Amino acid sequence: MGIAVEVSDLHKSYGPVRAVDGVSFTVEEGEIFGMVGPNGAGKTTTIECVEGLRRPDRGTVRVLGLDPRRDGYELRLTTHYMEEAERLCDRVAIIDHGKIVALDTPENLIRSLGAEQRVVFTADGEWDDTPLRGMPGVTRVEHIGERTVVYGRGEGLVGGVVGALERMGVRFRDLRTEQPTLEDVFLALTGKEMRELATRQFEIRTRIHTGFTDQHG
Repeated sequence: MGIAVEVSDLHKSYGPVRAVDGVSFTVEEGEIFGMVGPNGAGKTTTIECVEGLRRPDRGTVRVLGLDPRRDGYELRLTTHYMEEAERLCDRVAIIDHGKIVALDTPENLIRSLGAEQRVVFTADGEWDDTPLRGMPGVTRVEHIGERTVVYGRGEGLVGGVVGALERMGVRFRDLRTEQPTLEDVFLALTGKEMRELATRQFEIRTRIHTGFTDQHG
């Protein structure tokens, strides 16, 4: 496959504000590429430069070998939420303060975080969680009302928690596991929640037009 989008050392400022500060990335033909970031991170400006709607101060943009400011092409731009980015995108760029702080597949981004698994359950009555806290792989235990969240790492975490509860005679229900997500990566890298912020995904249409640009939101 060839390169559909190539962005190199892109810069764009609005007065003293550096909206885009040296962003570089490529998107292969047929690849679904996501760009996520908090409000004001530089996502929209970057994509508008790719669409040809804004002229960058410095750097180059090529879409299927064309200059978006000079040549026409058809670009479809859609907006999704973080969960969809994790499920649909082949690669995701996390952008903050105008810079790409991470770029990889969702799986590799999550794996690189080394984040904890979570075992969540509801227990009846009062009970001592000391045995859980002392288990290998457990990093912490939190109680939120009747709900208990056990954080930890390792393949045996769930079985260990269940076994410990049974040995203690604790009656529990609604047990489930929660794996690290792309939002955990986002929070770790930017320090910001992302549940209601949009992620932008764009794909290049294969048909090339000369003399005009057609954007779809």
